[in-house]
Amino acid sequence: MKHTKELEERIINEVQDRINSKHLDNDNEISEDEFNEIVYETMHQEIDSYLTYYSDQIEVIQELRLYDFSKMDNPQTIGQVAYYGIEEELEDRGKINDIDNYKYKTNDN
Repeated sequence: MKHTKELEERIINEVQDRINSKHLDNDNEISEDEFNEIVYETMHQEIDSYLTYYSDQIEVIQELRLYDFSKMDNPQTIGQVAYYGIEEELEDRGKINDIDNYKYKTNDN
């Protein structure tokens, strides 16, 4: 799970940077909805960036054993297979969506 763990750490670090920046800009707490939006946007930007090269896409497909596309939303390219697969893997692991992995407070807590 080299690729998943590497990407997961990149996303967590980027989300933390964005949370810190938002705190500095607003000088107050963020809502849980804002947190979820930051995580969602960051995850998709980082996946796009991570899967730029064909070789990385193939490695992700092999690592995640994505040989059955029937549960995916009709992927048309190798890149889409890798994208859908790693997105699902990250969401299933739950680490990037776990508020306890970040240092901040929300208005909802």
